[in-house]
Amino acid sequence: MTVQRKGKKGLKAIIKSVKRAKAQQQVKPPSGGYHKRSIKIGSAGTVGVVTPVITPVPPSAEEAVRATTSALAVRAAAVVTLMVIDEPSLIIANGMLVELKTLTKELDEKKKFFLGPLKESLKRLEAEFKHPAQQLFDADRELRIKVTSYLVTKNVAFEQKKVALETKAMEAAQQGDDIGALAAATEAVTISAGPKTMLVEGAGGASVRTNMVDAFDVVDYGAVPHEFFTLDEKKIMLAVRSGRRDIPGIRVYKKPQLAVGGV
Repeated sequence: MTVQRKGKKGLKAIIKSVKRAKAQQQVKPPSGGYHKRSIKIGSAGTVGVVTPVITPVPPSAEEAVRATTSALAVRAAAVVTLMVIDEPSLIIANGMLVELKTLTKELDEKKKFFLGPLKESLKRLEAEFKHPAQQLFDADRELRIKVTSYLVTKNVAFEQKKVALETKAMEAAQQGDDIGALAAATEAVTISAGPKTMLVEGAGGASVRTNMVDAFDVVDYGAVPHEFFTLDEKKIMLAVRSGRRDIPGIRVYKKPQLAVGGV
């Protein structure tokens, strides 16, 4: 605050200006947002100029939401009862859309006011944890790749041994060696019914359970039945917006779309 004094009259004017400034500081913050305002009080010249910056104290988040909810309740009731059946009712509906857009913008501003600082703090905290978390993720992924690769190799070896034993059992049976055939067949069954689950327990209750699960690879897309294909709607819409209309099995048409803006 900068004050230039000149006699008793100037001092009285300054006191009056300060009182007026304090009175204006009691003004409640606007419902649409919270911004700093600069208010000039007093008259320029030798008497004095008082220029305080008023920063309104915002209500709580609950009060901010309650204000929007109260306004929305009235409009929500009107939306339920409104029937759009002619041009006048269409104009009313469009006006209500503009009001709802305004309420949405006000609510977003209030939300940004209260959540903005929290989000900034959250970003800083996430940045602190990001690097070590990435290191843990990379180490975990590398170990999973190594373990999975070993198990796949081990499973292939089991399958090869199983086939070899089954072949041995057939050859022994053809040669009349019933005992040898039975022994080879029994060993082949034992291998195929081997352990499917491996459990490794560690400190603190942590554990690793390895299971043999079903998986697949596509070897011929042309042979895959259509029931397993998913329609790419985004790709179709891009083609339609670019002007294409002759897509087999697709009907292209126009439909109304509302765009509320200007708030």
